[in-house]
Amino acid sequence: MHELFCDRWLQNQHPRPEPRWRNPRKPAKTIVHVNTHRIKHNQKNSQKQPVITVKNSNTNNRYCYKVEILGGCRVVYSPNKPICGARVWIESLYEVKLIT
Repeated sequence: MHELFCDRWLQNQHPRPEPRWRNPRKPAKTIVHVNTHRIKHNQKNSQKQPVITVKNSNTNNRYCYKVEILGGCRVVYSPNKPICGARVWIESLYEVKLIT
């Protein structure tokens, strides 16, 4: 009788917790945009500084002349919420090769 009571009590009132599996991390998103301030500076001073900015959560801003995206990407236009002043940019979850 005591065993039956203990079994019912354990089953009804104290269920075992559900296992919680950790969600896999999302890959770092890379953002590519054209820096118009550098374009204007280059034209004004007859210079050739790289104007394409590549931002990644793992690294600082990197500048280059050409970018090759090795996978899918999307172009985003957000006039009300610009990222660092850029209203149009490219987002990619794939590797981005910089050509300096």
